[in-house]
Amino acid sequence: MGNLKKYLSLLKGGAEKHFMKTVNMLLYLMGVFSTMYIVRIGGIPVSTLLAVICIIAIIICRGKVALLGDKCFFAFLCASTLTTILMLLSDTTNFKTQIITLCVMGILYFCSTQMKLLPDSSIKIFFSGLRLSCILHLAWCLIQFFAYQLFDMDINRMIFVDALNMVSNASRYREGTLAITGFCWHPSNLIPVLLISGILLNRWYIWVICFFIVIYAHSGTALLGLMIAFILVLPLHIPQVVARIKKIKISTVFLFFMAVSVVIVVLVKTDLFSIMIEKYRELYERVFSTGDMSAQVHMRYYVMLPFVWLNSSILEILFGCGLGCSGVLFSRYFNQYTQLDAWIVESDPMNYMYSVGIVGFLLFYTWIFQLFRSAKGKNKRYSLLLVCLIICGITYNVQYEWVIMIELAMAICLKRDIDIFQSDSLLWQEKKPKRKIKLC
Repeated sequence: MGNLKKYLSLLKGGAEKHFMKTVNMLLYLMGVFSTMYIVRIGGIPVSTLLAVICIIAIIICRGKVALLGDKCFFAFLCASTLTTILMLLSDTTNFKTQIITLCVMGILYFCSTQMKLLPDSSIKIFFSGLRLSCILHLAWCLIQFFAYQLFDMDINRMIFVDALNMVSNASRYREGTLAITGFCWHPSNLIPVLLISGILLNRWYIWVICFFIVIYAHSGTALLGLMIAFILVLPLHIPQVVARIKKIKISTVFLFFMAVSVVIVVLVKTDLFSIMIEKYRELYERVFSTGDMSAQVHMRYYVMLPFVWLNSSILEILFGCGLGCSGVLFSRYFNQYTQLDAWIVESDPMNYMYSVGIVGFLLFYTWIFQLFRSAKGKNKRYSLLLVCLIICGITYNVQYEWVIMIELAMAICLKRDIDIFQSDSLLWQEKKPKRKIKLC
């Protein structure tokens, strides 16, 4: 009888270990596919499908269910659910969009809730996948750029539309030229990708690649956000830079200046330098010029708030018109994008103000600022990333579902004192001390 119990215990332990490996693999893949918004199966992002599978795997592995995660975000979901119910009672036009958006948010929240049952090593594995995702995304942006410049090929359309039929539109053109969008059809998805890549990977060549991509993404918000992130990150490295400068040899300094001189000559002779300056000038004008049509449209989301409220019911003011449908009000009052059944305004604060009303807006940003407050005393890059996302969100919509998933996972890390920025290696593996070889 004792042997049978021992055998069953070993069997249970082996099964749990096997499921734990499966959970870790799913978390890693979820991190890898998180930024790849265009990679879909049946119209659903692969990262969302992996989140559903991950929930099931964690429940099986742990043998229990965590029902309540982040309380403030849960309150936001409850308010969003109430909004959907109220809107469906009066108007079923955007029923599908509201339900799908709410379900995706619920899945990601429930997935992060189950992740709280896992050890720290599993949480780190998710962010390891995110690191690889950033690297793959940046590499894909460069491939997309050179394929178009050298061979006039739109690889996003060729692969994700024509070949795989994942989406109906996989790329964006501006003034007849392809804009870099990465694994998405709009450069707005690149904004959080570039911010996370720069701050998380934190290598000088990563920053160089990010600034190069911004030139051909034609996104003023991405440029502004990346510049802010870079300026905020610089002071963190001053002590390291000073320490390294003291150790630099004269020969190294000479070689450095020689290399810089060669690069400058190449840039000037090939006109690449003037092209880059011109691109940045265009983007600068887009960001700060009052005559830019896109800037005027974005500004209207703010200045027309009183007009929209005067023509809305009390319920719409308090609870909004439903997740994923904030643009419907501008179609109604300003004939904007009337060809679309449902769309969202391109600004995070206004998106939540119009979609889930004052109540949902306050709950969402209370959650964000609680996350920011909990980052105090931790690695400063947590705070920098959140600040940059908030600032960029003012001028564009960057709070994608996958970004919210990362923020929910970051909340777990902050509570457990897990520093996702402590390792610059691709995989989260502890360095094993080298064995000392004894000489006979």
